[in-house]
Amino acid sequence: MISEYLSKLDFNYPYYIGRNSWNISFKRRKKSHSGRFWFATLGAGVCLSKRTLHMLEPYTRTVSQFIDGCQREYYPDDIYLAFLLKNYLNISLTKNFRFHSHLERPLFNDKQEFINTFDQQITFGFRLPQEVSQYLPNLFSKDIDPLRMRTLHCLLYAQLKDCQKRIQNYVFNTVE
Repeated sequence: MISEYLSKLDFNYPYYIGRNSWNISFKRRKKSHSGRFWFATLGAGVCLSKRTLHMLEPYTRTVSQFIDGCQREYYPDDIYLAFLLKNYLNISLTKNFRFHSHLERPLFNDKQEFINTFDQQITFGFRLPQEVSQYLPNLFSKDIDPLRMRTLHCLLYAQLKDCQKRIQNYVFNTVE
C-alpha cells in the first residue's frame, strides 16, 4: 500500500507525510519562531521525500546534531523534526489518516469496517513490550499470539480458510 501511495507523489517535491498526533496543532511558546504547527507521531511512521531529506541535511548531519537540537528546544524527536520542517524549511505536515500509531485505541469502532479497510491502511505502529497494537483484534489466544503477528498475517491473507473463519468469528462475536 505504501509503495502505491508514494508512487503517485513527486519525490522532487518537499513532502513531510504522516498522521498528526493530536487533534490540535502544537503551539510553540518561545518567542523565536512562535506560532502553531502540526507534527506527526513517529510511531505511526512518517515519509520524507528525497527533496525534504536533502533540505534537512544541514540540520541533521550527525545524530548528535539532531539530538542537541531536541535538547535545546526541549522537544521530543517527532516535535523537533516538525519544528525544523515548518519553521526553517517551510514544509508543513501532509496529513494521512491511513498511518496508525500505538497511541490510538480502537482503530475503528465498527469491526466490519476495520476488516473491510485493513488492507487500505499504510502503517500500523506499536510499542513493545509494553503495548501490543490495541486496534488489532485477538483472532488467536494471547498464549499463542502475544504480539498479534498471527492475527496480522490473517488480516493480510484473509482468503485462507482458517483466517476467514477467525475473522468471521471476530466480526460476529462467535466462539467455536
